[in-house]
Amino acid sequence: MACFWVLGLLAMGACGGAGEGSGGVPLVFDVPSSQGGAVAPSSSGSLEVQDPAVAHDASTVPAGTRQWDQLSGYDRQLQGEVEAAVYQGLNAAKTHGKLKSADCSVAAVVLDLARGRQLVALGSKRAQRPASNQKILTAIAALALLGGNGSFETPVEALGTIEAGTLRGQLVLRAGGDPVYDRNQESAMPAWAMDVAQLLARAGIQRVEGDLVLDTGTYARPGPAPAWPSKGDHWQEYCALAGGFSANAGCLSAVLESVPGMLRVRVLPPGHGLQEEISVRKGPAKKALDVRVGVQGSRVIVGGTIPAGIPNWSARFAHPDPVALFGGALVFALGLHGVEVTGAVRLQVDAPPGTPLGVISRPVAGQLEAVLLDSNNSVADQLFLTLGARGGHGSRAGSLAAVRTALGNLQLASGHLMMLDGSGLSRENRVTPRLLAGAMASFMEQDPAAFDLFLQALPLAGRSGSLAKRMGKGAAFETVRAKTGFIGGTSGLSGVALEDGVPRLAFSILVEYPRKAGLNARAWKPMQDRIAQSLAAWINSHPSPPTQR
Repeated sequence: MACFWVLGLLAMGACGGAGEGSGGVPLVFDVPSSQGGAVAPSSSGSLEVQDPAVAHDASTVPAGTRQWDQLSGYDRQLQGEVEAAVYQGLNAAKTHGKLKSADCSVAAVVLDLARGRQLVALGSKRAQRPASNQKILTAIAALALLGGNGSFETPVEALGTIEAGTLRGQLVLRAGGDPVYDRNQESAMPAWAMDVAQLLARAGIQRVEGDLVLDTGTYARPGPAPAWPSKGDHWQEYCALAGGFSANAGCLSAVLESVPGMLRVRVLPPGHGLQEEISVRKGPAKKALDVRVGVQGSRVIVGGTIPAGIPNWSARFAHPDPVALFGGALVFALGLHGVEVTGAVRLQVDAPPGTPLGVISRPVAGQLEAVLLDSNNSVADQLFLTLGARGGHGSRAGSLAAVRTALGNLQLASGHLMMLDGSGLSRENRVTPRLLAGAMASFMEQDPAAFDLFLQALPLAGRSGSLAKRMGKGAAFETVRAKTGFIGGTSGLSGVALEDGVPRLAFSILVEYPRKAGLNARAWKPMQDRIAQSLAAWINSHPSPPTQR
């Protein structure tokens, strides 16, 4: 597994992956356009107005009976504004990417949460790649199936005899899918291991003369999903693997601390099981930061130059095996808490039952910001696989079945849904904008408290996450919470627009296009932002009754 320049790669901001054709789906509105007809590109690539279909006026459906992904109707004003923004996006794609309209597929839907109606529909039934917008379904399915108070649960058992403070036998942990990750700390393992040590202490165990057995249960072996980025990218954080056990969300962290006369380099979490090759030196103050990190076989490499004047620097990158990482890191951390494990770390499926010592429990809601605000792919995959395991099989197929169950409970149709991962990284994922927006609308209606956990973890326009530098002014500023999404040839923005702090509109915008460098920033992000501004402005001119806020 090769090493690459971390800084250069981060600046690119693109994921590699399987190639795609340049052909696209024609741009077709599934309601009459504001100009009197449905809009589609002509054979020359220009946009033409076709004969209108039968219009359906927006109608209110009683709360509790509506199927949010089956609504019809549109608001003529807002539909027209969305069309105009799409035209601008397509024109920018033609200018900057030398593309035809037919090369690009734009799909969108907007739902009025206060009045239970559809306001905008543009190819909304078309299944497209969602990129990281897929994390919306992962998070909602997790909250819907596990509850707002749901947790990752890792049972701890002693298999053997306990004599004079020593367990002569195996310490058994059964997989619960916990990423053992804290976005605000260098490593979550010390606190996690302390909880294990306390369970052992209550049982009178200070030493384990035997193996640490990790029972992975029905969880699939860690591995990339189909149509993930190429093998050369698998060392990067966004390709970190998930499994029944993990630590630091499947990643290593290289931490450099420069002080006068000394350069300290650490690879976390300790106990990661790889041979460290550290060759970082301090350079002149004006020299560019030039640090390489990566994994080659059984070696973890950190090398390069850090200029004087940069006191701290860190980078995260994927460990090749999150289960092995968990085992090694736990044994090391237990040692720091005074518990020695003399044997090896051993994987087993359906290990014999031992004496229950307790359960290590961590809230699922505690990982929502990692999934939605930070867009951490591995944590999203941990959630996805955990849903499958709770439903009977922690494979990718079992996890898709669990998500479909959650959506069915929300009265949503998901036969067209294809989820190969929880993150949206696979190029074979497919979802409709109707399902994304409908999931948010239906979940808010069925479980407002749990939905608020989801809502507060979404990036806020102009303030946080991937929207911190977008929509910093205008009506959308601080009133749109949404998940961004991007892989090569795919862009998305899905979320909610607020009215007095309360969700008023749910929306989803998905774009597929030939892979052209820079086109997302030049065409699709501006288009999405214009649409979001229109949604926020529409709310201001169409206030809902105070009793519905």
